[in-house]
Order: sequence, then structure tokens, then C-alpha cells
Amino acid sequence: MIKNRFSRCLLAFCLLLLTSSVNSFASDPWPKKSTFGSVEFTRFAGFHTASLNYEVMWHKDKLHHGFSGGLMAVFWDEFGWSRFGPSARYTMLTGKSKNHLELNAGVSYYPVKLYGEDRAADGESSSFAPFGQIGYRYQKPEGKAYFRIFAGFPLTGIGAGFRLGSNQ
Repeated sequence: MIKNRFSRCLLAFCLLLLTSSVNSFASDPWPKKSTFGSVEFTRFAGFHTASLNYEVMWHKDKLHHGFSGGLMAVFWDEFGWSRFGPSARYTMLTGKSKNHLELNAGVSYYPVKLYGEDRAADGESSSFAPFGQIGYRYQKPEGKAYFRIFAGFPLTGIGAGFRLGSNQ
């Protein structure tokens, strides 16, 4: 019951952010295209991740979208194991300023075991993980640091990260 309430509250929060981030400004502070490296740390219920990515983003008016690929380590507290491997995702953000609705879809593959039993609850190896997320992202156009909160498949989570290198 709590998860249902939380999901409804998160959805209402995201819809509120979407309507507040779709505002107009005299000039667009985002460049037309940006490429950069990024480091991100994310916490979910029961596990957390650390990733190092290379991102390419295109910006037009209030829509920002792009692709990222990199390496991710996942640490699953509940089952006592950790894996490492490549990850790729498509990201779409709305808004010109610092508040954004964020949509993500991607896949992670974890072929390298770092430690632990390496078994999911059903006894199968869990090394391939598709995902989809909707959430809020706070990031200034010229800023390097960002914060995000999201819900989706597989779980709800929070994350923080920063850009490495150029914003242009």
C-alpha cells in the first residue's frame, strides 16, 4: 500500500515539474550539441550503482535528448554480490532552465563478477538488465553537477553525478 501511495505521489510530483519546467525564456542557455564524460552514483531499494559514461546530447528549445554509454558497477546489498559491465541508455529532458522532467531507457550487461554468490532470488544469474525511468533532474545549463530522483523499471531511486570536461 505504501508503494502505491509513493508511486502516485511521485507521478504527481513529476507532472507538476513537467508543467513548471515548460516555460519560455528569451534565449536558450544550452548549446546545440554537447559531448562530455560523466560520473554518477545511484541508490535504489536494496542496491546501488556507480557509473562512468560518455554522453552526446542535442539541445533544441525545451527538448534535450541524447545517448550515453559507459561502464557500470552494481552492488546488490540484499543478495551480497556485485557485478561490473557496459551500459547504454537514451535520455530525454524537458525544460530550458535547471528543472527537468527526465525520461531514460536503456540496458546494462554485467558479465564480470566482482564478489559474492552472484545469484538472484530465483537462483538464476542476473547479468542482463533492461531499464526505463521517469523522474525529476536538477541541472543548470552551465552546471556540471546534477541530482535526480526517478521511478520506473526496475525500481525507484535517487542519483547524483557530475560532468567531466567540456559542456560544449
